[in-house]
Amino acid sequence: MKGYYKQDALTKETLTEDGWLMTGDIAEMYPDGTMQIIDRKKNLVKLSNGEYIALEKLEAGYKTNKYVLNICVYADSNEAFPIAVVVPIEKELVEFGRTLGLDGKDLEVHNLVGDKRVQKEVLGDLRETAKRLGFKGADVLGAIHLTGDEWTPQNEMLTAAQKLKRNDINKHYKAELAAVYKGGRQ
Repeated sequence: MKGYYKQDALTKETLTEDGWLMTGDIAEMYPDGTMQIIDRKKNLVKLSNGEYIALEKLEAGYKTNKYVLNICVYADSNEAFPIAVVVPIEKELVEFGRTLGLDGKDLEVHNLVGDKRVQKEVLGDLRETAKRLGFKGADVLGAIHLTGDEWTPQNEMLTAAQKLKRNDINKHYKAELAAVYKGGRQ
């Protein structure tokens, strides 16, 4: 393409000086010459230690964890580690709660997510997932916020295609994210 019709600024943003189209995708190249798209440029965050992390790549990996129904990884460029808001799988959380001797109302998700022992267990298991997947140091979560909220398109946390609405989630959990960073690495 030559560019956008009567939109020079957008054309400059999209095309390189030598005419290559910049899609905004981030890819990993493999030794056999193949590549895999792993994220979008807008989802790359540079941490305070200079490391770049790909939020969608981390979410895809952490979503394989037995405790995770949904996860939104967040990183503040003034901090040295990423954090996450985690929607846990209720059944797994209840099972762990039982191992702690909890019963009755204490086994309800809204109560379990506030229990420090449960938070420590889930974070530890997420770190084991990171290790298993070969994540580098900057990709390992420093802390998490567990929520008993369900994310749906109706509450505007997900798109109709079930993708995260990252900005809306970050805005909704702004106070919790700030508190998690204030508490430091767990």
